[in-house]
Amino acid sequence: MSSATFTKKDLNRYSKAYPFTRKEPRYVFYSTETFAIENGIVNFAGQGVATYTFLNAYTTAPTVVASPFDDSFNVFIVSISLTSVVISASVPNNKTATVIVVQT
Repeated sequence: MSSATFTKKDLNRYSKAYPFTRKEPRYVFYSTETFAIENGIVNFAGQGVATYTFLNAYTTAPTVVASPFDDSFNVFIVSISLTSVVISASVPNNKTATVIVVQT
């Protein structure tokens, strides 16, 4: 698994203004690596298992993070393929979970 390194810069430090009060910092993050990121929502619809199909096409299996919207149940990843991820819940329910997919 590869990783991306980010650099944090304050955009207000690059201007040559010298006001009496200093402005709040405006941070931006830069990276030299290219990466793809997407997020989505899966609905369990009374089942204990849900499948999220990726929007992007990946050449290797991406890194996936899943978390429920509330604390009434737990979610965990069963399997990851190039096109989708299968997410299971601790109990069958009608609630939703969010999915974050990152490929570096």
